[in-house]
Amino acid sequence: MLPRCLKVVQLVMGETVAENLVMFFGCGKLYIPCQPTAEFVDCLGLETTQRLCEYFGGWMVHIPDVSHIERNRRIWQHRHLGVGVLSERYGLRPRTIRKILKKEYSAGLPA
Repeated sequence: MLPRCLKVVQLVMGETVAENLVMFFGCGKLYIPCQPTAEFVDCLGLETTQRLCEYFGGWMVHIPDVSHIERNRRIWQHRHLGVGVLSERYGLRPRTIRKILKKEYSAGLPA
């Protein structure tokens, strides 16, 4: 599940732009400049960077750790195994597994 700021970027700019931001800039906070910079142009291209800066310039966006997104997606896909099995498989507490399942369910992931 993406943070709200990155979801907005994904909705306006497209899934590819959001994925590129995650891949190129890793996890943490990312400041989107008001004017295109070489770093963003290298990542997204000039036209896309100009649009990104136009819509989101000055925003601070949280880029999630991708490994957690993939882990949570796998937990959701294997939810039929039960909380106990998933807890052992992923080395997480049952409470954490339940939180992940609740969050993924509210995000509307397909079965």
